Amino acid sequence: MLATVQDLIDRFDRNLLADLARDDGSPETDLANNPRILSALRDASGEVRSAILQGRRYTLEDIANLEEDDAAFLKRLVCTRAVLNLAAARVSTYGEENYRAAQEWVEEKLSQLAKGERIFATPGAQDAGLPKTEAPLLVEVQRMNLLVDRCDAYYPSRADRMPR
Repeated sequence: MLATVQDLIDRFDRNLLADLARDDGSPETDLANNPRILSALRDASGEVRSAILQGRRYTLEDIANLEEDDAAFLKRLVCTRAVLNLAAARVSTYGEENYRAAQEWVEEKLSQLAKGERIFATPGAQDAGLPKTEAPLLVEVQRMNLLVDRCDAYYPSRADRMPR
């Protein structure tokens, strides 16, 4: 799992988690061993890991070796998704506005990770930079005196075909 029960307790109200962990109206006293809490964390970890791997920017090893700040952000994302999974059956306990806002935030971050837009500070991501492309200038191509340039009645002009 990408986050533990203690990470969840550190980020969300213990009483809220205790209420969401059970359906019978009584709060859960042992959150660390509650199957619903553990299942929500596993589900959330799987969703986040899937989005990260879909973006093809990080390996599982990169995720396991994140810096402290990036690991905290990852845990926050997983824990927020886990609370949403817990609250899905009882939105009224969490609050409808809170639920929608958290869901939009999580979906946005997961989408960014899946598209490879969000960047954790892994060594590979930091070294990558922006892609560089090199191509000859239009003037250099015209000086090559290629057949397509000499047969201007047959081929469109190079200026019309070259990107600007």
